[in-house]
Amino acid sequence: MNNAMNNPSILNNISRKGAGFALMALTTLAAIGSAAHGGIVDTPKGFVLRSNGSMALEGNVHASGAVGALGTVTSGWGTSLDGIETGSVHTWTNPVITSWAAPTSNNVNLAWAETRSLTAGAYGSFTSNSSTTLNLGPGNYTFSIFQLGWSGKVVANTNAGDVYLYVNGGLTTDSATRFETTGPGKLFIVTLGSMNFGYQTNLQAALYSGGAMSFGGDSRLTGLAYAGGNISAGYGATFAFSNVPAPGVSALLAVAGIIGGRRRRRL
Repeated sequence: MNNAMNNPSILNNISRKGAGFALMALTTLAAIGSAAHGGIVDTPKGFVLRSNGSMALEGNVHASGAVGALGTVTSGWGTSLDGIETGSVHTWTNPVITSWAAPTSNNVNLAWAETRSLTAGAYGSFTSNSSTTLNLGPGNYTFSIFQLGWSGKVVANTNAGDVYLYVNGGLTTDSATRFETTGPGKLFIVTLGSMNFGYQTNLQAALYSGGAMSFGGDSRLTGLAYAGGNISAGYGATFAFSNVPAPGVSALLAVAGIIGGRRRRRL
């Protein structure tokens, strides 16, 4: 299967940037993941935000869960976090991301207020005008880039399984966008490039970026986020940890809750 994660030049570039994406032998992957179940192995250990760079949080940011960065963590007035770890010695870990299908030339563009449903598979670029809705069922979706317009919404129907959204480039959203699930399963979003979420974006997802990640002011994430680059969050952003180990792997992982013994810290 052709996949950018197996491209040596991209892997070298990720390594130089400190992205921290780990790869496993395909023989091992077959035992823990498949095309139907995606390929993410993660033990977040209660960390809602993890960065292999540094982290900059503006004022009044709240995190129900610890944050960890290889570099520094800076924050503004009124920010509260459930714990901070910085530096090369830490308890948080990098996720393992496996291969996924290469994108195609089948581009998807949604007009103003359009609603469209896609089946799992490989696509080209995704772009949308304002007030659109994209419905996704269980399975793997690959795009070259992903751009969601103002007040756009991605609805992952996870009643029958998890949804994996892979992007070989970057993901950007305008303001007031939403990524939500409608069942007990999870939404996983993985990009080789950066993720940039606009003002008041609301997400129910596990986010994994090979580059930087930014959240606009008053954004809300329920799930977790990992970035190979820096993480930034605007004023009033909130983060609530939700554990999301990959299907088929949870039996192999020591699933941890919020890190015990951490006292809530107000900065």
